[in-house]
Amino acid sequence: MLTSTILPAAPLSALYDYWATTLHEEPISFAMAAPARSLARRLTEVERATTRLIAPPAVELVTHGRGVPIEAALRLVIWRDRGERLSGDYMACELQDFFYPYARGAVRPWRGWELLRAIDATTEHHGVQIVLDAPSGGDHFETVRLSDRLSES
Repeated sequence: MLTSTILPAAPLSALYDYWATTLHEEPISFAMAAPARSLARRLTEVERATTRLIAPPAVELVTHGRGVPIEAALRLVIWRDRGERLSGDYMACELQDFFYPYARGAVRPWRGWELLRAIDATTEHHGVQIVLDAPSGGDHFETVRLSDRLSES
């Protein structure tokens, strides 16, 4: 009983289905910058704080292909569906800790931010978008995709 409370079956089934169906598929190609060259370093504190996930529930996600950005996107949706509050830095830290455990002592999770950018850039493979509020002049902000914002920088 305790296990089903901590790990509800419905969101996790999406990850199990992903592993089962993509075992023999070719991995998607994606590029990640080294932490020292990460474009996410140019994001302001407000942009990093307002970064959020837009996705359907995990059980409704349809994936095409396999790769780290797809699995990371699935994990973010599962964490959200399980009640986690996902700010930009929290998502980046959790992804970096999970996929790059050797980088745990980093002051800022730049590898995690690069993975968030890769998730947003490969949204056609999984339907998950990472968005943030970027300044649009004066005190006004507009919601833009993370990959679009970083391509502007």
